[in-house]
Amino acid sequence: MHTSREFFEYDFASTLFPMETCRFLIGNGAVEIDAHIQRCLSKADEDKAYQFLAQTRVYASKPRNHLRRTVKLDPVSEFFLYDVIFRNRSKFRKPFHSDKKHFGYRFEDGKPIPATASYTGFKKAVVAYAAQFDYSLSFDVASYFNGIYHHDIVA
Repeated sequence: MHTSREFFEYDFASTLFPMETCRFLIGNGAVEIDAHIQRCLSKADEDKAYQFLAQTRVYASKPRNHLRRTVKLDPVSEFFLYDVIFRNRSKFRKPFHSDKKHFGYRFEDGKPIPATASYTGFKKAVVAYAAQFDYSLSFDVASYFNGIYHHDIVA
């Protein structure tokens, strides 16, 4: 895996809402999409009209008939996120100390580990810690992220 486009293709089937439109556009126009992204990020006066689109609200089905509100990214925004993650993949690593644990997306030997492998490790750690400790705290991180607004991030 040598490019952001290859990373997108590798991860495509694992996404929450895989859209063939995104796959087609990124697969055939990654260079053009990247040029558009650079103009969106540019501070030049002639690029002020270039912006990321507002995202579409969608709902993901969860256990017990619960719906999680999230957004579906357009192809440009989706590729932008894959590109940022791929270019910074060395930051998604194991912790340096054995007393700390990280679960979630990570790269090993330049390749992303499957999300299912990370989740399996997380569930095993929960069982091990439940046997070790009398109390625990849990929360759904989605309840936090759905409360983030754009102005909070850029401020």
